[in-house]
Amino acid sequence: MSACERKSFIFLRKELPVRLANIMKEIHLLPEHLLRMPSVGVVNNLYVTSFEEIVRFEKVDVNEDTLD
Repeated sequence: MSACERKSFIFLRKELPVRLANIMKEIHLLPEHLLRMPSVGVVNNLYVTSFEEIVRFEKVDVNEDTLD
């Protein structure tokens, strides 16, 4: 594992949940008529799923197995 891989993992583990949460917050601030659109619901669900999957890595140790 290179130092770059380790730094990238640590950065993304911290930064991605914040960015996804901000996007989800922005989605919830959309006008009501947009929030009722099925496509907006689909996109929101994709962000929620991604957020839940990424948060699982929050306390994972950085090692070869994690990066593979």
